[in-house]
Amino acid sequence: EIKCSKRCTVPEVNDPRVKYVRQELSVVQMADWYRSLAAFVSASCGEGFGLEPLEAMACGKPVIATRYSGHAEYLDDSVGYTVRYNLVPASGIYADMGLWAEPDVWSLADRLREVYRDPAAASEKGAMALARAQNFPWDRSGDVFLQILSASVAFDPKNEPRGRRKVI
Repeated sequence: EIKCSKRCTVPEVNDPRVKYVRQELSVVQMADWYRSLAAFVSASCGEGFGLEPLEAMACGKPVIATRYSGHAEYLDDSVGYTVRYNLVPASGIYADMGLWAEPDVWSLADRLREVYRDPAAASEKGAMALARAQNFPWDRSGDVFLQILSASVAFDPKNEPRGRRKVI
């Protein structure tokens, strides 16, 4: 299944094994959708964090993705299936802004085959993924963000304390 928005530009293929989910889903529907999967695949080239893979992990599903950028915060082979990648210059609106991790399609296919061939191992990884996801609650994310933000505004360039600023 491929979940994307109504504006999604993923081309459709004429293959009865591939299902497209283009409608908006509620939080409960989205959780049900995650739980219906054998594994969650993210073929993203880079993420600031990557919320969807972590949401899938919170629903007990292993993730198939590159261990690069935001995914590296929570993804390894104990909770999912890491995919080889090539670093390439970012393109489109992100041109000249650094490198992306372009997933190796053959590695991605191999990881999908692993899930298919050994669903018990995928289920074990999913249980580990659920445990790992519990280390990333929303309130922790907010606290860490405020710590980083406070540290960045608490000192001037001369390292003289300026005190805390109110952040709106």
